[in-house]
Amino acid sequence: MTASSAAPRTLDAPDTPFAVLDVHRAMRNIERLRARADRLGVALRPHVKTARSLDVAALLHDGPACPVTVSTLAEAEAFADGGYTDITYAVGIAPHKLPRALALLRRGVTARVLLDSVAQAMSVADASRRAALPVPAQIVDSSRDTASAPVVEAFWPRVNGW
Repeated sequence: MTASSAAPRTLDAPDTPFAVLDVHRAMRNIERLRARADRLGVALRPHVKTARSLDVAALLHDGPACPVTVSTLAEAEAFADGGYTDITYAVGIAPHKLPRALALLRRGVTARVLLDSVAQAMSVADASRRAALPVPAQIVDSSRDTASAPVVEAFWPRVNGW
């Protein structure tokens, strides 16, 4: 098939997958989100896993890059490369991924990790001590058994006491 005989490309039959964004709808949704965050008195920290786009994320803020939440360290690195300096990695950190989180911290990025087990807390504390670099962390209870949260909270002062 030659280029002249090829069927025209449409949104219904794309040659290659691509994102289509209704900017007007997105901006209405963003304004609603901002207004709700303002009413609640909380900072807007959008999760960028769906868009995975610096251009789309830029719609969420005026001026400097806003805090964002990511699902992968590759996303964290890409957003850090794009000027984002306040990033939460919203997955319980695996020990083998800590060097990448530390590398972001060394670049001046606040790369916050989540902890949902004592083992993760111990790994983060150990890596933090060895690197002589505090690792920002938040403890979450991702289990259905809410009894685990007090156990982690009671343990955290011992883990973090370096």
